[in-house]
Amino acid sequence: MRFYYFYSKFNPKGIIMDVIDRKNFYDKCRVKFGAFKKAQVEGIEFLLDMFDASQIFDTKAKIAYGFATIKRETAETYKPVNEGYWITTNRISKLYSYYANHNPGALGTIFPNGKNGANYLGRGYVQLTHNYNYSRLGIALGLDLLNKPELAIEPGNAFNIMEYGMSNGSFTGKKLSNYFTDDGYDFYNARKIINGLDAAREIAGNAEIFFSAIKFVKK
Repeated sequence: MRFYYFYSKFNPKGIIMDVIDRKNFYDKCRVKFGAFKKAQVEGIEFLLDMFDASQIFDTKAKIAYGFATIKRETAETYKPVNEGYWITTNRISKLYSYYANHNPGALGTIFPNGKNGANYLGRGYVQLTHNYNYSRLGIALGLDLLNKPELAIEPGNAFNIMEYGMSNGSFTGKKLSNYFTDDGYDFYNARKIINGLDAAREIAGNAEIFFSAIKFVKK
């Protein structure tokens, strides 16, 4: 298990005084990830604003890990995505058939209204899935996600779902405080917050790159 020491965007008195230096962020990221497309920049700019304002992602380490998670979960679009976003025709029908054939037990919570009704497929930065998760997170955030699941794809809502879920263990029972403490942090095992150790090494490596790219400056 590897731990790293953290740097906070808070001063010793706990008052937010800094924001992420945009130029430094892009310069460092482009060296490692290559040039960003216009659509990616749009997504990243929104995220930079959200991370700047977040009281949960309050250290370089947490922000870096948030970016690395989003990079992976959204296929580097840095925007909320729908499950099966790569399917260009009859996406819902194909996903229904997939679950019917490979995981029929999930049909009751993903397609409780049948193939043509409201569904609870994955949506967002971290793929909120199943009607019970939409209900729990909706209640927590004051959103009617159960009746309007499409709200989960809106960027502001998607960020709040990710932020709340990662800080409260809503996805797997593991949460940020398990891997980000006053003593340091563990990018590799933090993947358990979302999905076991799936792609954990890749995400941890990207988190290190984002970590090096984050520098706080005064507004």
